Amino acid sequence: MLLLICKVTMVSGVTWGTIIFGLKFQHHQQSQYLQQQIYYLNRSLGQITGKDNQFGEFKCPELYHREDDSYVPSDTTPLLWTQANLAVALKMMEKSLSVGGKN
Repeated sequence: MLLLICKVTMVSGVTWGTIIFGLKFQHHQQSQYLQQQIYYLNRSLGQITGKDNQFGEFKCPELYHREDDSYVPSDTTPLLWTQANLAVALKMMEKSLSVGGKN
């Protein structure tokens, strides 16, 4: 089942990487899974819009596309589905950190 979920991750975005590696860490307690969870969470947080963005700051875009020499968020910003996934990813990280502290 986990293999099937991992295939969906590549399509659904980096937020799912945070969730999947969080589940793996919580189950196996192996540090490489926590490191991967942190990596994907940082990538997810890095995609949130900044204060100079046309949609405003702290928005979760669906995707970015290239215009001229920079990447800009798509018109579907904010996307509530992405925002919900990020909320789940943050909760998963919170749980992993509490589990990791019990070792």
